[in-house]
Amino acid sequence: MSSVRAQILQKSLLYSSVVLLCLGLNQGYHFYQTEESRALEVLRLHNTATNHIITGHFTEVQHLVDGLANLSFVQNASKYDDATKVRLLNYLDTIQQANAKITHIYVGYANGELLINNYSPPAGFDVTNRPWYVQSMESDTVVTGLPYRDALNNEWLITTGKSFESASGQRGVFAIDSALSVLKALLDRQAAKYKTSVSFIVDREGRVIIHPDPDKIDKPLPFDFVLASSTNSILEFDAIEGHKLAAYSTVDDLGWTLFTTVSSNEVFEPILGQLTKSIMLMSILGAALLFLLSHTLANELSKSMLNLKAYVSRVLHGETTYDLGQFPNNEIGAIAKEVLQLTEQELYRKNKELEHLAAKDQLTQLFNRRKIDQISNEEFYRFTRDGTTFSLIMFDVDYFKAINDVHGHGVGDEVLIAVASISQDQLRTTDRLGRWGGEEFLVICPETGLDEATFIAERLRRAIEQHLFSSDLKVTISLGVSTVKSGEDLKSFMHRLDSHLYEAKKAGRNCIISDR
Repeated sequence: MSSVRAQILQKSLLYSSVVLLCLGLNQGYHFYQTEESRALEVLRLHNTATNHIITGHFTEVQHLVDGLANLSFVQNASKYDDATKVRLLNYLDTIQQANAKITHIYVGYANGELLINNYSPPAGFDVTNRPWYVQSMESDTVVTGLPYRDALNNEWLITTGKSFESASGQRGVFAIDSALSVLKALLDRQAAKYKTSVSFIVDREGRVIIHPDPDKIDKPLPFDFVLASSTNSILEFDAIEGHKLAAYSTVDDLGWTLFTTVSSNEVFEPILGQLTKSIMLMSILGAALLFLLSHTLANELSKSMLNLKAYVSRVLHGETTYDLGQFPNNEIGAIAKEVLQLTEQELYRKNKELEHLAAKDQLTQLFNRRKIDQISNEEFYRFTRDGTTFSLIMFDVDYFKAINDVHGHGVGDEVLIAVASISQDQLRTTDRLGRWGGEEFLVICPETGLDEATFIAERLRRAIEQHLFSSDLKVTISLGVSTVKSGEDLKSFMHRLDSHLYEAKKAGRNCIISDR
């Protein structure tokens, strides 16, 4: 018969090994998920930064084109003398010299004349047949994003142009070209440590218009793509070079989509390598610690069990009056009772703690979405049962994404905590405030009409506006206010409230829109 110590040692080693394995797998999974999220976030941030650079470049070019195309001096230069045309060319040259991102700046007229510096068109060149001229003449606004090849050297150019017609009937197009080499310099930055990262742009029809590789320009995307509702998302696709990840975002006002791609192997192989090393190290240390703990535990438990056996033996031999045959009267029973009592007390405390945690938002310590939703349903039930009215105030922090992007998520969290604290101070004891999600908050005002709820909302708005946040931030909120109406369900009520909040943001933010 094996000893108690050997049995305890074997069982503890077996069970502890299983537990260690489960913990290792769980930790490994979370480590992988965390590292993957960090890698994808790097890709997103790089895509966002590149987006800002591209947007800034073309916004500047668009403003130049829009302003210069409306100058009478530019529109009528074709009918002026050569000296006047030279002055215009000198003016355009000054602008070009001041902006290194401009490759060509020129004016094409309906009579076929082209005013441009340092460029001699090839024989047979017809301004009115050039792609930039044709496309610009078809629109009365600034046209951006037409890729075409230079008639002289076959270089890829991206044109921004605008058609005009002077008061005297002179028609033409004012345009600025950006060479692919210029745009490539804006795109050609590695996403952190990823050497395979490439950024490129496609137009509304899904054709590549800007790419570091000239052979890919004016070609369709090499994968199926449907723009997601998110402004910055991740997708996966297979290319000739292998499996890739891509972050993408919409270039504002232009309708383009900016992609930043990277080889999935370059992202995931280092993570898997690091994970493998960590698991091996944890396994070695865990095994050693496991054996030591199991050995120690076996000694302690076997000692206690042997002492208990000896004690029971003494009792059985009449050395004590205790009847160990009755469980409640023996030493193990007493221990069991105490453990049970302690367990019940601890369980009650833990349940209360979990109940508290389940209702609270961990960051702001306000009610969370689940709890505030429950309170809303209870108030709506009171309304339908006995007609007790109530109002809701929904608000969110204006330009919160910009706060996170510029100052970091740590400052963003501090702003949310401060907004929660300030808002709580402005409310009545009967009001209930919760974090609805992200930077959105919801206030439930029981037995409160629209006028009083609007007054509370203004008090909230003013308190936030006047507060000086950390990092010298000035923060504002936009609010929607609604009072429950007869005949509507809670979903319709919430939709109406959400619409008011949307209208408040659309109206310029830092304001209140109510049912009025």
